[in-house]
Amino acid sequence: MIYFKKRPLLFLTGILILWILLCHFAGIREQFPYPQSFDGKQVSCTGRVCQIEAGADFWYVYADHIQADFMEEVSERLKVRAILEEPADCAYGNRVQICGKLTLAEAPSNDGAFDRLFYQQTERLLFSMKNARLTVRDGRQNPLLQWMYEVRRICMRHLEQIFDEQDAGILAAMLLGDKSRLDEEIRDWYQVGGIAHVLAISGLHISLFGMALYHILRKLGISFVISSGIAGSFMLFYAVFTGAGVSTRRAVIMFLLFLGAQCLGRTYDLLSALSAAVFLLLFDYPILLFSSGFQMSVSAVAAIGGFYPILKKHYGSYISSGAAIQLFMLPCVLWHSFSFPLYSVMLNSMVIPLLPFVLAGGGSALLFSFFSLKAASYPAAAVHGVLNLYSCLCRVSLELPFSQMIFGRPKLWSILLYYVILSAGAVWLLQKKQKKVCYLVFVFMAIFFLKRTEPKAFSVTFLDVGQGDGIVLRDDTGVTMLCDGGSSSVSNVGKYRILPYLRYHGIDRLDYVFLSHMDMDHINGVRELLERQTCSIKIKNLVLPAIKNPDETYLEIERLAAGQKIAVHKMREGDCICTRSMMLTCLAPKAGDTSKNKNETSMVLHVKYKSFDVMLMGDLEKEGEKDLIRRKKLPQLLEGGNKIEVLKAGHHGSKGATSEELLDILKPQMAVLSYGKGNRYGHPAPETIERLEKANCPAVSTEKCGEITFFCLKNEKILVRYGKNVIK
Repeated sequence: MIYFKKRPLLFLTGILILWILLCHFAGIREQFPYPQSFDGKQVSCTGRVCQIEAGADFWYVYADHIQADFMEEVSERLKVRAILEEPADCAYGNRVQICGKLTLAEAPSNDGAFDRLFYQQTERLLFSMKNARLTVRDGRQNPLLQWMYEVRRICMRHLEQIFDEQDAGILAAMLLGDKSRLDEEIRDWYQVGGIAHVLAISGLHISLFGMALYHILRKLGISFVISSGIAGSFMLFYAVFTGAGVSTRRAVIMFLLFLGAQCLGRTYDLLSALSAAVFLLLFDYPILLFSSGFQMSVSAVAAIGGFYPILKKHYGSYISSGAAIQLFMLPCVLWHSFSFPLYSVMLNSMVIPLLPFVLAGGGSALLFSFFSLKAASYPAAAVHGVLNLYSCLCRVSLELPFSQMIFGRPKLWSILLYYVILSAGAVWLLQKKQKKVCYLVFVFMAIFFLKRTEPKAFSVTFLDVGQGDGIVLRDDTGVTMLCDGGSSSVSNVGKYRILPYLRYHGIDRLDYVFLSHMDMDHINGVRELLERQTCSIKIKNLVLPAIKNPDETYLEIERLAAGQKIAVHKMREGDCICTRSMMLTCLAPKAGDTSKNKNETSMVLHVKYKSFDVMLMGDLEKEGEKDLIRRKKLPQLLEGGNKIEVLKAGHHGSKGATSEELLDILKPQMAVLSYGKGNRYGHPAPETIERLEKANCPAVSTEKCGEITFFCLKNEKILVRYGKNVIK
C-alpha cells in the first residue's frame, strides 16, 4: 500500500484499467456505426482531409468529419480511407467528396489471423473506399499540416538520393514514421529477430532527440522554462510530423511531464509519469488498452521503472535491463505473435547501443543533403554499415537452433499466474539473504505456464483460405498433419492464414504434409512453408500422390523439399499411415495414374479415429468418383455399420463433384465446402447444394463460417467450433 500511496496516479490508472476490462468482458464497448448493408456498393460521402499517404501501389487519403446520406450520424473523430490509383489532388483541411466502393474490414476467420477490424478500430477508421474518385468542395487548408506533409515528401526524396532503396525504407520508418517503403523481407527479419521496435517512432526516439535538445539548451545557459518550452514544442511538432502513433503520444506525454518537473524543481518519477500518460490515453480512447502497440510500449516502460531496479541490485545493469524488459513483455509478445525470439535479448544488447548512431547519422545525412550530397555521403556510409550489421545479426540469429520458440497464444489465467509468480519472486528477491539463483527458478516456473496446451482430443480443422483448401489434423497424442494448403484468392496464404493458425495453437512442427495434387489453390501456401523453414514450422515428411509422368510443378515441390532435407513419400491406393490413435488410408490415385488430369488423380484420404470418420476428396470429380465406386473401395470402409461423419466435398463444391452415387454410399452426416467469397468459378454449384440437401446432409462452408473445427473427445462426443461468431 505504501508503494501506491507514494504514487496515487498509479492507483487511479489501475482503477481505470480494471473498469475498462470489466466493461469489455461484460460486453459494454464502444459501438462503431458500420454501414453493413452498403458493403461492396458504390457510395458517396464528404469529409475533411486529415491525412495523406503514398503507398507502394496506391495513394491513401483519410478524411474525418464525415457526412453521408447512408449513415444517420458519424463521430467527427472517425475516419474513412479513400484508396486512389493516382496521386491525390487535395490538401490537408480540404473539404472533399469521395465516391467509391465501400469496403468494410472483417474480423479474422481463422485462429491467429491478423484482426484488421480491431486494428482499424484502434485507428478510428470506419471503412475504406476502393477505386475512389475525390473532388475538392472547399479549398480551405490546414497550412501547418500541409507544410509538414510537403516536408515529409521532400525528406523522403532526399533519403532516396543518399541511401539505397532498402536503407531509405528503414530510415523513413525510423525518422519519418513512414513504413510504406519498408522492404517486406527486412520487416520480417527485424520481426523474428525481436528488434522490430527500432522501426517505430517510440520513447527511445523521443528521449534521444528531446533530451539531447533540452540538455544542449541548458548547456548554453538558457533557463529551465525556456529550454523546456523549446524542447517540449519541438517534440510535440515531431510527434505530429511522424504520425503521432500511440507509443509516440505516450512518450511525448512523459517527456512533457519530465520537463514540467524540471521547471518546478520536483522529482521526476518514471512510474507516475507512465501512469499519467496511460490514464490520459485510455480516458480519451479506452479501446487502446487491447492494442499491441499500446501494450508493448507501456509494458517496456513499466519494466524499466518497476522491475529493472530490483534485478539491477543482484545481477548488474548490463544483463538486467534487457532481461527485465523481455520478461515483463513476454506475455504481450506471445499474445500477439505466439512465439518468442530466443536470441532477442542478445540482439537488442547489440542493436540498441548503436541506434543513437543510426538516428543521429541518418538525421545528419538528411540535413546535409539539403546543402551537399557529398557531405551527406559520409554519415550515410556509416549508417549503411550499421544497418547491414543489423540485417546480418538477424539472419545469423535465424540460422541458430531454436531461434523461434513457438508457445502459442497463452490463456488469460496463465498470463495472470505468470505475473503473480514473477512479482512474488521479485518481492522474495528483495530479501537480501536470498540467493540470486533461486529467482531463476521462479522465472522458469512462470514461463512454463505460458506455453499453450491443447485438449487431448482428435481434431480436424478446415481453414478459411479463400478459394482453396487447407486442412489441419491432430490426434490425441499431438501428431499434426496438414492436408493441402493453398489459395487462388488470398495472397501469401501460407504467411497470413496457415502459419498464424499453427503458431496460435503452439504447433512448431508438422509430422506430415499431404498434397492432393499440384493446382496452385492447394500448394502455394505449402510452398511458402517449405521456403520459410529457417524461421517457420518444421516439416518432417512431405507426402505426394504416386503418379506417372509428374509435371514440372510436382518435380519442383519435390526438389524444394529435398533441399530442405524433408523426407518425401509417395502414396497410392491402399497405402496407410498410422499413429497410436489414428489411421489415414489413401484411396486414390491408383497405380498407373498420370498427371494429365490433375483433378481426377487427386489424392483421396480416409481418416479414422475410433468411430469418427472423415473423407478428404481433394478436387476429385465425377470420373474419379465413378472409378472409386467401380473399384468397390468405399463399401469396405463402411463395413460393420460405420458411417462418414464429415465429408470434405470435392473440388470446392463444383457441379461435377459430390455425385448422388457417392452420397448414397457414404451417407455423410455433414459436408464441408471450402471456397472463397465471390469466386469466379461459381462455387459452390446450386446442383451440388441440391444433391446434399436431397441426401439429408447439412453443408457448412469456410466462406460463411470461417475456420471449421470438429473435435472428437475420448468419450467419442463430437464438438464443432466455427471461426466466425455469426454464421451467415
